[in-house]
Amino acid sequence: YEIVPDELDIRKRVEKFLGDYNDPQISGPGGAYRARMDLVLFTDAMEHMMRISRIIGTPMGSALLVGVGGSGRQSLTKLAAFTQRQEVFQIEVVKNYKVDKFKDDIKELYFKVGKEGKKFTWIFADFDVIYEEFLEYINMIL
Repeated sequence: YEIVPDELDIRKRVEKFLGDYNDPQISGPGGAYRARMDLVLFTDAMEHMMRISRIIGTPMGSALLVGVGGSGRQSLTKLAAFTQRQEVFQIEVVKNYKVDKFKDDIKELYFKVGKEGKKFTWIFADFDVIYEEFLEYINMIL
């Protein structure tokens, strides 16, 4: 934890992180593959981003983010992961995405985390749950 003198200092730091995230020349997790985010960083959004950052920065940290669609859960999580120097992992649900493909994606993630030692934040949204078995595997991971 760091003591922050005032909200203006926090705003400057978070805006700097967002600027770095949006700059493809800045090296870091995701590199040139990061999609640009144009976020309005109001006070609550910054506070949520800092909470998410603190959670995913702890060993084995996990969080369940609840809110209406378009409220910024994924964007703030991606920015928080960037501040923690973690790559973001999301499954890509396509027409023929089945449980076996989900298990393969988990194996690939485990390989990158375990053998390669990379740090990841896994974003798993409600619309990614196309089979109930997905939740059983998530439960086993947690």
